[in-house]
Amino acid sequence: MQHDDVKPDLITMAKRLDGGMPLSGMVGRVALTDAAEPGALGGTYADHSLVRTAAHAVLEVMVKENLSARADMLGRQLKEQRKRGLLLLVGGVHGKVIRFLFPLTIEPAVLDEGLDILEHALTHGTVAQA
Repeated sequence: MQHDDVKPDLITMAKRLDGGMPLSGMVGRVALTDAAEPGALGGTYADHSLVRTAAHAVLEVMVKENLSARADMLGRQLKEQRKRGLLLLVGGVHGKVIRFLFPLTIEPAVLDEGLDILEHALTHGTVAQA
């Protein structure tokens, strides 16, 4: 969003937010988040000490391994592939969707290889031999 100058009112997050523990999160404009009554924005696992500890550990790893900068680098790498004609995250309501998911820890060479294989398969209808 920051790359496209988008300023959302509210962002929700879940799933791999805390290393597999049941946690979700929300950030938003103060006018919205402060308008809710205490407890109104909580969920089933609100204020669970084990989940909170896991979330803090994940945040520590994100900072220590500089995963935000890594995500930016991987995003630029994907944009370069798109310039070569590869379409990613193609959507559709009729099951014509390609979701390309990879961990932030993926090595650039492995990502390039995967994208090359995907591009070949989409272009030629077969998987290239590695």
